[in-house]
This record gives sequence, structure tokens and C-alpha cells, in this order.
Amino acid sequence: MKTNGKEDPRVRRTRELLLQAFTDILMDKGFHHLTIQDIAERAGVNRVTFYGHFSDKYAILEYWLREQFQQQVVSQCPVTENLSMNNLETLIVTMMRWFARLHNLARPDDQQLLPLLFTTMPQELSRLLTSWFKHAPGIELPSHLTPEVVLMAMSWTIFGTSFEWSDGLRTLTPEQQARQVTTLLFAGLDANHPKIG
Repeated sequence: MKTNGKEDPRVRRTRELLLQAFTDILMDKGFHHLTIQDIAERAGVNRVTFYGHFSDKYAILEYWLREQFQQQVVSQCPVTENLSMNNLETLIVTMMRWFARLHNLARPDDQQLLPLLFTTMPQELSRLLTSWFKHAPGIELPSHLTPEVVLMAMSWTIFGTSFEWSDGLRTLTPEQQARQVTTLLFAGLDANHPKIG
């Protein structure tokens, strides 16, 4: 419910209670074993109230992932920044460390959640990168590339390399891997061609 274009504080507070309950139960039981009844009880609301905010436990998980991305990643890499090698390295290192924390929380039966993660995170990365491109007017693309393809490729490269590092052998430090990925991504940008955007 919105009042004068602003969200009703009671609605926001209820959603915060639901998200906190979800987080607590996720840490205790893992996603596979939590139920909507668990979340509603922990939040001190009924199931109808839960369904007024989220359609099912996958919807609250998706919302939670996006919120976590905002808190854990965007807080370190603000959307008001511009696309630069330093900012991109910081983003990649932050993503790697965040995914490492998510892996530590995950349980073997939570593997079913990977498709949701694989759709949600590249979208969030693309939004952040789009904002960075808008703040970096000097960065241009070769004329045969479209901004949509570049953003998709960059998002998936950052997501994939960060996810694999967090779940793999970690032969490189986050900083070393981020430097290599950043160098690779910037090699595709060329300042002598028509501007992105």
C-alpha cells in the first residue's frame, strides 16, 4: 500500500519482519526445510499476511537475494560511480567474497536454488553496470557492438568468474583474479569508436 507515492510504513515494517524471519530460519534450517508457516510464525504474522507480500518461499528468496546484493555489493560499489578499472576490480572482489559467504551458508540440498541465483544476479549486475556506463561518457564501443550485448557479456563474466572462484580451488586471490578479469573486459572497450549508450 502506498500513500501519496510513498510506501506505507506498516507495510514496509511487515516486509522487514518477514525478511528477518526468513533470514533467521534460512541460517537455522536452510532453504529446503523452511516453510511459509515457519516464516509467518517467526515474524509474528499470519500466512495471509505473508501472501500479501510474497507469492511463495521462492519469491521471498529472490527478494532477499536482491536485497543482499544491494547491501553487500552495491554498498561497496555505488551506482553513482563510473565504469573504471578500479571500480570494476572492486566490484569483482566484492562479488567473489559475497558468493563465498553464500556458499558457506548453502547446504547440499540447496542446490535447487542455483537457477534462481543464475537469473537474479546477472540482472542486478547489469543494472549496476548500466548506471556506471551512464556516468562514464568517455567509454566507447566498437561500432559493431551494441550496449546490450556488452552489458550481458560483462555481467555474465563477472557473475561466472566470481561464482566459480567462490566454489572452486581459489588458486588466485580475489584481487589477482579481479585484475585478470578486469583486464580482459577492458580489452574489449575501445575509445576510438562510437560512444556507448
